[in-house]
Amino acid sequence: MKNVYVVKVSIKGIMEFALTNNMNRVRNNPPLLDNHGLLAPLDNPKEYVFGGVSGIIHEDRNLNGDWRSFLPTDERQNHRRFDDYGCATHSHQNSVETQMNFLTGSALVRQEDRDWLKNNLYLDFNGKVNFDDRFIVVESGTRPRIGNYLHAPWDASRKLGLPPQGSTPFTEDMTESAYYTNEDFSQFAYTIGLEFLTRFLIQYERILTTDDKALRKALKHAPVQLGLATCGGWFSESTIQGCGQSANHACLLVNIEQDGSKWVYDSYEPFLKKLAPNYTIPFAYKGVLYPIVSVGNKKFDEQHIFEKD
Repeated sequence: MKNVYVVKVSIKGIMEFALTNNMNRVRNNPPLLDNHGLLAPLDNPKEYVFGGVSGIIHEDRNLNGDWRSFLPTDERQNHRRFDDYGCATHSHQNSVETQMNFLTGSALVRQEDRDWLKNNLYLDFNGKVNFDDRFIVVESGTRPRIGNYLHAPWDASRKLGLPPQGSTPFTEDMTESAYYTNEDFSQFAYTIGLEFLTRFLIQYERILTTDDKALRKALKHAPVQLGLATCGGWFSESTIQGCGQSANHACLLVNIEQDGSKWVYDSYEPFLKKLAPNYTIPFAYKGVLYPIVSVGNKKFDEQHIFEKD
């Protein structure tokens, strides 16, 4: 006689499995939105301009302009229950984290400051510097389902500093309304952020000319924050072709190949994407992170400190 097996399956169990599976599918392959959280830059004559009127001294810190070896731990903007529309902040965070990984890895930060970062929990489980995303998303004025300007996170971080990841509460079960309030922010987040600014300086400038020549030069100083369109294939592993649409998303330029192909680091999977040479870059910003006191104990030249509102 053949064995007969009876399997009991509850309708509730099937529905829970299907819901979880669908949530994971949407999370890993989010829909192409009209806007992923980017607002077009305002015309601000007081802004520093790369290659023009600027208080930032250009420095070829990374001679080959390739930042891929210094990327931070991957983090996404689409959470289990909502998209935080914080691409302006996530690209900003990726820039300062990448720069800090470069600076510490290249012995350009004093041991005293490296110890301070470690002792104040700035290093994540991968041993990489990780700043608190929610803190800057909220404090920079990001609006739910609308987003923010590229300059806003730079202004927030240069005034409030950068607390370590975990300084503000966050879980994947958090609702959108709970995420966007600062009522549960601890005093520690603000205190440690301001202490960070006693050790590190943050500046930024807009890149008005976004051709390859200008972007290659800027990349030798720091990664470049881009405003661009999410063209077809944005969530694939293949090279993404340009589509000529309006900018609706921000990500971080980390390398340009000889043929003009661009590698960008994103807050959607796959996190590292390759853009075809025909990809249009409507606007860009370059933010720079410096230790205030260098390894040789030389203090940053105060006449070049960014002070404009």
